[in-house]
Amino acid sequence: MSELRLVDLFHHHFEVAEATTDELKLKAFRLRYQVYCVENSFEPKNLEGLERDIYDGHSLHGLLIHRASGNVAGGVRLVRSRPNDPLRSFPLQEFSDDPAFCDRRRFPLAHTAEVSRFAISRDFRRRFSDTAYGDNSPGRPLVMQHITLGLMRAIMEISRAHDITDWLAVMEPALLRLLQRVGIFYAPIGGLIEHHGLRQPCAANIEEMVATSRQHNFDCYEVMTDSGRLAERRTLVAA
Repeated sequence: MSELRLVDLFHHHFEVAEATTDELKLKAFRLRYQVYCVENSFEPKNLEGLERDIYDGHSLHGLLIHRASGNVAGGVRLVRSRPNDPLRSFPLQEFSDDPAFCDRRRFPLAHTAEVSRFAISRDFRRRFSDTAYGDNSPGRPLVMQHITLGLMRAIMEISRAHDITDWLAVMEPALLRLLQRVGIFYAPIGGLIEHHGLRQPCAANIEEMVATSRQHNFDCYEVMTDSGRLAERRTLVAA
């Protein structure tokens, strides 16, 4: 029997969904509360057990769902620009005033979004590792090693659906290195900033990232692009 590809293992364990309903958005906000307020003290705790902020109103939200249990394994959001207030569109603009982020030739306003609230529940990781989900397939550790790819797949799905071509982000240097190891490259913009520890503002053009990923790590490219389906560029209307 031939060995399953990483993309096959991913499809066996997970599915991605855009949180377009109030119910799904609440699941995203609950996960964020667990990760950002309970597991880490990045944001203050509150009585409702939901982590939300001023950017959620112009954001798109993605979820990574474990098929066997139906539980949410991870979440991520894409913060879109505010056409009437471009200088205060993105969370990173609170911490960096680099003019590159306002360069509309480099980052077309209508097609740029900031990757934010990248979250995987520690409780999910523990229970999955302890086989509490009743899943003992041989590829399970490999899927966990690359679970970050599931959230990258989610933002790819959302970006293609909403004509997003460029991503901004503020990342831990360790996460940037992890992504580079699987063939996903963000370009640093400016120096490190202080935001819950040292973070690196960075950016990526989706077409360039997809091409680079295909060259450096084809297995991860297949997961991120759904075996190339999401690699196809759409025809966009100029911003």
